[in-house]
Amino acid sequence: MEFQDFSVGLTIKHNNMVGIIQFISDTYITFCVSEKPVICNNSKYKTTKCCVLIFPNEWKDCVLINTNTA
Repeated sequence: MEFQDFSVGLTIKHNNMVGIIQFISDTYITFCVSEKPVICNNSKYKTTKCCVLIFPNEWKDCVLINTNTA
């Protein structure tokens, strides 16, 4: 994939991990591979996410899985 192909919300595969794109910049993108409910009642957020960074030299290795559009 190339920079213009990425969009927040797309499902992609990279290094045998499948996740949803969360953030895009010209220096890296992140995609979330796991999201679980938070156990701590004092947490600011309701879930905990594990996101992976993908740098520009690895963008070519990404595969579009789903556009997540209706």
